[in-house]
Formats: sequence, C-alpha cells, structure tokens
Amino acid sequence: MLKRLKKNFNSSYRLIKNGFGTLFLFELVFKLVTAGILIPSMAWIIGQTAELSGLKFISGENYIKALLSPAIIAELLIFAVILSALTMYEISYLTLCFNQTNADKPIFFLRMLKISAMDSLRLLKPKNHLMFPVIALATPLTNTAIIYTMISKFTIPQFIAEKILDRYRVEIYLIAAVALLFMLIIFCSNYFIIFCLEDCDSKQALKTNRFMLHKDRLKRLFICSVNIGIYCIVIFLASELLYVAYSLIISIFQSFPAFYALLLTGSSVITTLRDFFVPTLMVVCGYSVVCTYYFDRLKEIGEPMPRVEKPIKKEPKVNNFYMGLFITTAVGVWILSAAYTNAKSDIAGFSTDIIIMAHRGASAECPENTIPAFERAIELQADYIELDVQETADGKVVVFHDKNTRRTTGHSGVIWNMTLAELKELDAGRFYEEYRGTQIPTLEEVLELSKGRIKLNIEIKSNKHTMNLVESVAKLITEYEMQEDVVITSSVKGDLKQMKQYLPDVECGLIVSATLGNYYDYPYADFFSADKFYISKRPLSKIHRQGKGVVAWTVNDTDYIEKMIAIGVEGIITDDPLKAREKLNEANSPLRILRYLMQNK
Repeated sequence: MLKRLKKNFNSSYRLIKNGFGTLFLFELVFKLVTAGILIPSMAWIIGQTAELSGLKFISGENYIKALLSPAIIAELLIFAVILSALTMYEISYLTLCFNQTNADKPIFFLRMLKISAMDSLRLLKPKNHLMFPVIALATPLTNTAIIYTMISKFTIPQFIAEKILDRYRVEIYLIAAVALLFMLIIFCSNYFIIFCLEDCDSKQALKTNRFMLHKDRLKRLFICSVNIGIYCIVIFLASELLYVAYSLIISIFQSFPAFYALLLTGSSVITTLRDFFVPTLMVVCGYSVVCTYYFDRLKEIGEPMPRVEKPIKKEPKVNNFYMGLFITTAVGVWILSAAYTNAKSDIAGFSTDIIIMAHRGASAECPENTIPAFERAIELQADYIELDVQETADGKVVVFHDKNTRRTTGHSGVIWNMTLAELKELDAGRFYEEYRGTQIPTLEEVLELSKGRIKLNIEIKSNKHTMNLVESVAKLITEYEMQEDVVITSSVKGDLKQMKQYLPDVECGLIVSATLGNYYDYPYADFFSADKFYISKRPLSKIHRQGKGVVAWTVNDTDYIEKMIAIGVEGIITDDPLKAREKLNEANSPLRILRYLMQNK
C-alpha cells in the first residue's frame, strides 16, 4: 500500500509540474474573473433589489427580511446555477489538462478553453441529467473561496454564534458533514473524468464508474485521502510562511514611509489572492491525485486510455508562456494600483490609539448596566462606558438592555409596559451576592455620575412602542451639557437622523453586523459600531476611505482583542476593559507587524 501511495503522489506531482503553466494561467483568469465580476455583480444586483424593496442596504438587522424576498431568493438560485455551471467548466478544463499532460501532448491554452466549454455544454442534453446532483456536490468544495466570500457578508448574529456554534457537538457535526462530502466526491471523481473524456452520456459514465470502483473503494479512498491531505498541509504551511517572510520584508523598509505604506497596504490585496488561490491550489492538487489514480486504474484493469487531443501547434508551451506573461503582468499592475489606493486608509488604521469602551460598564465583574458596573469602569480607566437606554411606560429613560427584565432581575416584565417606579422595585444585582439590592438606573443618574469623569456611548434601543426616546435622550444630554462627552449609537437608521436634528454636533454611530450594500457613506453615521465577527480589513478599509471609524463589539476573548487591535479599529467595546488595556499596551511589540498581517486574513 505504501508503494502505491508513493507512486500516486509522484505521478500526481508530475502532472502538476508539467502542466503547471497552463493550470496556473487558467485558474488565474478563472478565479479573478469570478471574484472580480461574478461576486461584485451578484452583490450589486441583490443590493439594488433590496433598495427597490425599500431597504437602502442589507444588514444583520434586516437580512432575514431581505432573504425572504421572492426576488432575492430567485437571484440566489440563479447565482447557484451559474456557480454550478462554472464548476463543471473548471472540472472539464482540469480533466482535459491532466489528460493531455499525462499523454505528454500539451495543447494551446485557448484551444483547451474551447474544448472544455464544449464538454460542459453537454450537460444541457436531457440524457445527462444525472450529472446535476453530482455537480451540486462538487460545487461547495471547488468554490470554497467564492462561497465563503458571499456567506461571510451575512454572519450569524453574535448570540447564536457564541451560544450554539461554539459548542463542540455542533463542530463535530460540521466536521462529519465535510468528511462525508469529501468521501462522496472521491467516489464520484471517476464519474467526472469518464464523462469529460469518454464522450458518453451520464448514465453510461455512471455504469463505467461502478465497474472501476468494484473491489477498489476502500483502497481508492485511503490513497486519495492521504495524498490530498499531504498536498493541503503543504500548501497551508507554505502560505503561512509567506506571511512571515512578507512581514520581515516590511520591517526592513520601516524607515522609508512611502514604500513602507505601499508594502503594508499591499497585504490586503495579497490576502485576497491568498483566500482564492490557496483553496484553488488544494482543489487542483487534489484533483490531480484522483486523475492519477484513474489513469493507473485503467492500466491495472487493461482498459484503453481515454481520448487525447492532438496538438495543432508545434510549440504550445511558447504560446502559453506569452499568454501567461501578458495576464500576470496585468494582474501585477492591478495589485500595485490597489495597494496604492488603499495605502492612506490602511496606514491611518494602523495605530495603537484605540478607545476602550466598557460594555454595559465593567460587566465582567459587576451586574451589567448598573451604577456599580459604571463606577468600576471608571476605576479601571476605561475611555467610555457603553450602555443601553429604553423608554418606560411613563416616558422615563432607563438604562437596560433586554426587552424583558427576567434575565438580569429574575422578574418577568416588559420595559415599555412598566413604570419607572415599578422598575426601581426590581433587584438588578440579584445574581451577585455583593450587589444585591442594586436598582435599575435612569439615564439621568448615569449622566450625573459620569459628568467630568468618563465619556458615554449611549445605545438607543427603540421599538414600535417607543414614543419620545430620542428626544428625551437629547434633552438630558443638553441639560447636563455633555454634548462633547457622549456618542449615540443605534441599529435603527431613523434614530440617528432624528438625533442629528436635535444635536447636530454629537457623533452618531450605526450598529451593523453583516451588511451588504453601500452603507459606508450613510450621512447620519459618523462611525460604525460593528460585530466583531463581521469586521475584517476589507470593509474596514472602505469605511476609512470615507473618513469614518469603526468600534468593535463585544470583544472579550484575548485572540479577538488582539485581532481588533491588529487590523486597526478605532474602538473596542468589552466586558473586561482591564484585559483590553493590557493587550493594547502590548501592541507596540516588534511582532506587531506580523500580527497585523496574520489578522488580515
């Protein structure tokens, strides 16, 4: 078995090595066109459809409503069909390329594109309908980067991600599902190859595949899995080493600001390329393994080798070389121009001058949204206290997060149905021995406490029962003369617009999680308060180019604190301001640049 493993690996490596130029050229064009045209086009179309439906942009607060739109559902289905068609085209090209390389008869790049297109069009014939479910299985694996890019725009809400997705049981289910899909693809790989090379219909290809798998399933699964795993590990480690090397190069040019900025911001473009080409290389190398196994299996059972296209050019490698030179030069120019465009915004974000906001006070130690939590946040020298305000039944503004009081007080009641007097009777420190008897504070009490001591991030939690919440908050801020010591945030765009009418000089932030569409230039948002799961360097750069900042919530885990510091957010909302401050003080270490690049992923 080990001898067979080694032979398969060596033969697959030879296929990749001999056909690398043509493979690289195709994948470069294919992935860049897909990433540069398909994804932006689909995002633009969905965004336009949402706008026609009355949504300026799709965000974490309204994406469920958007996804229930029949028009958007239809568009997503069309996208899935297009992606499946592209998957078939990519498989056809790889199959043809490996077959020609195996026969040592390379053909011109453009001719391979044409032949692969003709093979893919055979799917449209009615008798080839059996290929559709197989293509559906292959699409997620061959388009990992594309699917990830699209799905990442609609991150799962924080409370679900933290309470459900982080559980080991769910992770095991996900790993098992991926492993099952992987095994199915290995068993179906012959099906693709036979369909593409034997000029037969899908039913005949299925019969031939069954014949070739007879008494060979476990051996095929073992050999292909091991060798594909080796390729994936090598590719992953190589990509990580490139990041280390790139960071060392950048550190050399720190004394040359212009070039340093260009190299530093170029990491965003390099990350984009990595996100697409690392999965692509894994797919190409993995497919070379199964193709090699197929060719060896034909020899083993005495079947003739599949059709081979005869070269019509004496020197296709020369033609492919010039074609590749032209395309790689064009891509290189694009990379440099993109890095130059992002330079200013990225360097602006590369700073340790980050604001720390205590989430609902020092809620890691004290009951959230209470005077003790706010006092402790002041002691810990947080820059801001982040708090939530709602309106009571008698029109008072209280500091409370949930709609229902059960979670923090043990008493079930809805804020807008209760008067201030009724809320004051509840024990907000019930679940803390030291803080029992703590009352729910009013915003006025918090303003009195914080004036001259700490700034506030006031989140307005309005709903259909709210009457005068925004106006009441604005009046209290004016009364205590704290216009320069507060910022206002809300997930409701109308709240920010209304607040700007009352207090035009107070900074306002729009709360976003997963957002699709042009929200960066929203006129009533001076900054954005974003879910940590959503924040990455790409949306951050777009926001910075608008001259606006980003505050990340809720960042408690050490890794996420380091990530937010590394990618350059302007503020961090955390339950533990002391931990965040310690990590911020460590951010000036020599490894900062490497962390910055590694967090660019």
